[in-house]
Amino acid sequence: MRHGVVRIPTGHGSGGVTVLVGLNLPPLAARYGPGLQAFGPRRKLDSTSSASRAYLARIERAQTLAARRIRHAIPTARIFHRYKVILDRFAVRLPGRRTANPSRITL
Repeated sequence: MRHGVVRIPTGHGSGGVTVLVGLNLPPLAARYGPGLQAFGPRRKLDSTSSASRAYLARIERAQTLAARRIRHAIPTARIFHRYKVILDRFAVRLPGRRTANPSRITL
């Protein structure tokens, strides 16, 4: 540990915390092989294909259900960004005061 001044980043003064919530579905980039290694100069990920759009919709439904469960357990939680292509995660802002433990919510 080094000596110095600890600076609290803006936003942390409110006591809130941002977490990434992950689901069990692989992201689009890993759907057809081992991550981005499945694609290369000869094979590109086409996120606009009908198969990709259908899979992204599946991820969207799963994330929406999980977000609904989180908001039910923690009404002040705010979902503000979703990741679907490289990660199957979404960002949730949780209040700083004592609240339900998000790791105990069944997603």
